[in-house]
Amino acid sequence: MQFSAGSVFTRSIGVSLRNFIPFLIIGLIIYAPVIAVQVALAPDAPVNELAGAFDEGRRLGASAQPPRADPGFFSGGELLDLVLGTVAQGLLAASLAYATFRSLQGERAGIGEAMAKGFGVILPVIGASILLGIVITLGLLVLIVPGVILACMYYVAIPAIAVERIGVGAALARSALLTRGHRGSIFVLFLLLVLGGLGLGAILVAALVASPTAGLIVAALVTAIVGIVGAVTHAVAYHDLRVVKEGVSTSTLVAVFD
Repeated sequence: MQFSAGSVFTRSIGVSLRNFIPFLIIGLIIYAPVIAVQVALAPDAPVNELAGAFDEGRRLGASAQPPRADPGFFSGGELLDLVLGTVAQGLLAASLAYATFRSLQGERAGIGEAMAKGFGVILPVIGASILLGIVITLGLLVLIVPGVILACMYYVAIPAIAVERIGVGAALARSALLTRGHRGSIFVLFLLLVLGGLGLGAILVAALVASPTAGLIVAALVTAIVGIVGAVTHAVAYHDLRVVKEGVSTSTLVAVFD
């Protein structure tokens, strides 16, 4: 088996489609605070809400997703939305890791079971999500390239926390080790995810043009779907890197959670 961006992407879409309803419920539960903030902001600035939801699409797949480069652009509400979104994405990635491995094995995990696995490591996940968001943003501000390198290097840090029950520092080191030699493929995976996000953004634009209310509903669904696909992609990438580099089986990864 070889690590391939195309394989990770297509299998992640497959896992997401096979488990769409339970994953969507988990995503909506975890993203409820983010959606509440977005809805609260919408009456004052519906166009800005569209831009915020569209940005979610462009940041598809990033549990350590960077904010826009100009810090002065954010209002207090937008900053809160960003922080909550970053933390929610990390928690979703941790919760769906177990469910994704079960799906790759041809099985299904319950909603409560999956969320229990993710929230069991809530503190290191929150710490890693916020730290990575800051570090990658700083890297992007320095000629962009360092931020991209860091995003690829630490792409599987959250699944490492969920599976291996390790702290933030150990998870970063683990991700750097697993992704070594495969960061070019992970960058290609980012590009595929961004294209998918842009497609969802186009749907959101059409919905908002048709009706502001419909736009808000679609924005909520887009935010959840973006998070689901991104979280699953992190888990599948982690799975494939463990298989390629260490010869670990899917059943072994599932058994770790028991």
